Amino acid sequence: MLSTRTGRSWNADQVAVTAGAKQALFNIALALFDSGDEVIIPSPHWTTFPAQVKLAGATPVLFDTRDAAYQLDVSSLARRITPRTKAIVLNSPHNPTGTVYSNESMREVGALAQRHGLFAILDQCYGDFVFADRDGVRAHDVNCFDPSKLLVVDSFSKAVALTGWRLGYVAGDPALIAVIRAIQTHTTSNPNSLAQAALCAAMPVGWADFTQGVRAKLGANRDLIVTNLCGRTDVRVPHPEGGFFAYLDVRDWRRPAASGGPAVAEEFCTELLKRECVMLVPGTAFGDPHGVRLSFTPRREVLDQSLQAIVRFLDLTR
Repeated sequence: MLSTRTGRSWNADQVAVTAGAKQALFNIALALFDSGDEVIIPSPHWTTFPAQVKLAGATPVLFDTRDAAYQLDVSSLARRITPRTKAIVLNSPHNPTGTVYSNESMREVGALAQRHGLFAILDQCYGDFVFADRDGVRAHDVNCFDPSKLLVVDSFSKAVALTGWRLGYVAGDPALIAVIRAIQTHTTSNPNSLAQAALCAAMPVGWADFTQGVRAKLGANRDLIVTNLCGRTDVRVPHPEGGFFAYLDVRDWRRPAASGGPAVAEEFCTELLKRECVMLVPGTAFGDPHGVRLSFTPRREVLDQSLQAIVRFLDLTR
């Protein structure tokens, strides 16, 4: 499966199975990073990325992707590289924005990483859920990266709905995978055996049919987002291309901030919850005070009602 999704062959000694993708990322951080190292992370970002870099004693270096519609501006990324830079973290499909990085930008980043001798950490936990209008891309071809410095992280939480069962993996160079396994030996020892047995039962029986069905439902829900919210002038909503999140840029929301501060997202979410009982996640959790994450996993009728409430809220507070 991994070989099919990434366009590269992998052997057992190149894969470490972990207690969720989060442990895979943490093991990578402990194996790679030292005090003084810098790690480049596109922002908005999943909260775990900079936190684990800091836990390893290194420094996260964030660069803002909002003005590039959350795509990778490779020239902007290149300007963040210093002699201390050790790695680049890439998350596609992206949490929280729903962006799928273009293959062209991934190739450019791959060339940049090879030129500077950087590790590339590719988190593709939402790789099974890329929508058809994104050129049919299911996962990124990773052959543009130096195989000795590429680490691919994935999880079964999304693909087969094993959320909370804590089962993921990291694939990479055998020497580095051996270090990651040694770290895991002295933390969780192994991912729990019950989750492994459940996954072994799920893999040969209807995996593709299940993910195809989920992708179809998510795609229909995504279309509701596009119909109701895209094109408004008071919030900017790029079309979600993968995963199950839409990301609202509320910088142009017209309601003045009660606090007089910049955290528009916090006020937006608080006011929406008070007025319409709809809960969204403010982007301050992802390093962005002007973004709001909306999940489109609920049942279609629930999502439809929630979107109507959001539109009503926006119309009343513009």
